[in-house]
Formats: sequence, C-alpha cells, structure tokens
Amino acid sequence: MTVGADDPEARSEWLQRFGDRLRRGDVSFPCMRITGTHYAPDALVQVMEGLHLGTVVAELQEERPD
Repeated sequence: MTVGADDPEARSEWLQRFGDRLRRGDVSFPCMRITGTHYAPDALVQVMEGLHLGTVVAELQEERPD
C-alpha cells in the first residue's frame, strides 16, 4: 500500500499546494527566533512545555574578542 508520503508525485503536489497557501496567507507556519545560545536551554524547556509551536531557532552570536 502506498501512502502520500511514499509517493513522490503526491509529495510534490502537497509541497506545491502548501507553499501556495503559505504565500497567500491562508495558513501560517510559526517560527520563533531566539538570539544567543545562553537562551537556548530555556527555549527548549518552553518547547517541551508546549509554549512554542512550529520552528524555534536559536541563533548563534559571533563572539567578539575583548
């Protein structure tokens, strides 16, 4: 039995339709950015507690020499 995820044509169609809907604003895909690795542990806990949905990105900050 083939399901949509196993069918390359169905997957391609789904990606196209989803992308179209995102661009039109019919659906949203939440994304939260956290700057600095020192905030990453708290963000992970918040994800596990269900406070964030979608993607959570911990942005690395470049260390500056003193």
